Amino acid sequence: MRRWRSPFVESGVVGVGTIAKGRGRKAWLPAGTVSRVVELTLTEEPPGGATHWTTRTMADRVGVGKDTVAKIWADHELKTWKLDVFVQAQQRS
Repeated sequence: MRRWRSPFVESGVVGVGTIAKGRGRKAWLPAGTVSRVVELTLTEEPPGGATHWTTRTMADRVGVGKDTVAKIWADHELKTWKLDVFVQAQQRS
């Protein structure tokens, strides 16, 4: 029997194509990681006098992978090369 037939028999058209509860990849990031990445991106200067954070430098700082940082930035629409946070910080100094 094909996989779609059983859900169709049980739930009709609505049951076809729905993902069963508990399926899929589980979140693995420790609590607060996303908010920490966003906060550091917006408030701290990158190390070594760099002009903006890169995914690799932020990943090293927080202890996650560079792809995780890139996903967090994309989800929050952060573009570090466009942020003027550091310009403002340098003006206050």
